[in-house]
Amino acid sequence: MPDNSFIAYVAPSDLHDGRINKVTPLGDTVTVEVAGESGRSISLVFRGVTDVQAVEPVGMILYALSEMRTTPPLRRFVFINWDEESSARLEILAEGLQVED
Repeated sequence: MPDNSFIAYVAPSDLHDGRINKVTPLGDTVTVEVAGESGRSISLVFRGVTDVQAVEPVGMILYALSEMRTTPPLRRFVFINWDEESSARLEILAEGLQVED
């Protein structure tokens, strides 16, 4: 059983209060496009994806992107929804993350 404890917040600070605009899976890659509150467009490219747990993530306003502990070499990325009453969520299990502007 993997240890699900918090490791760190990841990605640029512009992600805070950003909105998920698009989630695009392609093979073992998933790209998540986020509009930062400042207007900056951020693409989060997850490579070596083995699992995606998504419930209506498009439109979700983000508090943060957290990395949670899991079994290496995989990394567990959890998008934290600002609206605690919303069922929207996105979690990605992948080998790595690249941030693109």
